[in-house]
Amino acid sequence: PVHIASQIAHTPHMMGKHMQYAAWLGLWMPKLNDNASAAVVKKAAENVKGVRQVAVYPDAHMAAIYFDPTAAGDATTAEVIRVLAEAGFEVRPN
Repeated sequence: PVHIASQIAHTPHMMGKHMQYAAWLGLWMPKLNDNASAAVVKKAAENVKGVRQVAVYPDAHMAAIYFDPTAAGDATTAEVIRVLAEAGFEVRPN
């Protein structure tokens, strides 16, 4: 995903060179259902090298992961899912 995020970020934007495209990975987690679980998900996912931002939506049982297009390394969806599973969450790409 870091490679994909980089490619998306470097795609010329139809609104001009000062705009940039971005892509988020959506993950569905049935146990993500309140502020406490949201805090755990956010902290765990933010610790994955190459993840720039994490947005959590407990009411929808969803998290969105934004991979840093300038990060060194190759963070993967599998790595994020593994880390979240270790934190006690069943994860499914959405």
